[in-house]
Amino acid sequence: MSYPRRHAANQVKQATAFLTWLAARDHTLGTCGQTGIDAWHTEQNEYTRNTMRAFLLWCSASKLTRAFRPPPAHIRRATPMPQPERLELIGHLFADPDLSLRIRVAGVPAPVAAEALGYHRVTTAKLASKTGGTCSRDVAGDPWRSPPGWAPQSST
Repeated sequence: MSYPRRHAANQVKQATAFLTWLAARDHTLGTCGQTGIDAWHTEQNEYTRNTMRAFLLWCSASKLTRAFRPPPAHIRRATPMPQPERLELIGHLFADPDLSLRIRVAGVPAPVAAEALGYHRVTTAKLASKTGGTCSRDVAGDPWRSPPGWAPQSST
């Protein structure tokens, strides 16, 4: 099922669940107001609240419900992983002999893969020239050579 179709199906499912929730409390869309919306919000998880937001706003704009304002949507931004932890995980991808080549390649961040394929220097130079800035790298030693002792391992 494509994403737009799955998203629409989830919205219909959540709207049906909301109408069932209202009916269980002897309410309809016409009798639902701010207190009903607030009560529903407190019982739902973040995914359900975000999925239903467009439907609830449509109900209010179409005057199918009494006037209400849904609580603001919360946008979460994940905390970035600390640099030492990130480097440890990348090192594990390169050093663990039990990992398949597919897992290793999938786990490597794109800039690292681009550098390994020889694209990083060109891409960085293009970006620097387009922005009129300069670029620097936080790599110790010669950035164009592999670290001592590192060698590609076969996947067989």
